[in-house]
Amino acid sequence: MIPLAKRLRQRVRLEHAVTVKDAQGGSVTSWAEFHTVRAEVGASVGRNARQTSNGGSEDIASVAIRIRYLAGVDSSMRLVYGQEVFAIDHVDNERQASHTMLLTCRSVPVGAR
Repeated sequence: MIPLAKRLRQRVRLEHAVTVKDAQGGSVTSWAEFHTVRAEVGASVGRNARQTSNGGSEDIASVAIRIRYLAGVDSSMRLVYGQEVFAIDHVDNERQASHTMLLTCRSVPVGAR
């Protein structure tokens, strides 16, 4: 078995949504860094998903990403890996041991970022 430290070769950035004031005094949602961590990024699995009410579709990649346990990570966050942005669909504290977390993520289309 390969030790965890050797499997966590990639660097990913976890981001959380924040509300900030815009120039007109209104509020907009933006993304701020929560934490940068080492990760094991699994192979992506593609699927074609319906995206519009007009029947348009777009290819969506789904990927499992393992990180060391980090308190506060939840499915309202997103993850940035290189130029790819992923929405976190599910957070699994593996074996409830608070040692590693498995994040099930899906790619966010460029126009929706």
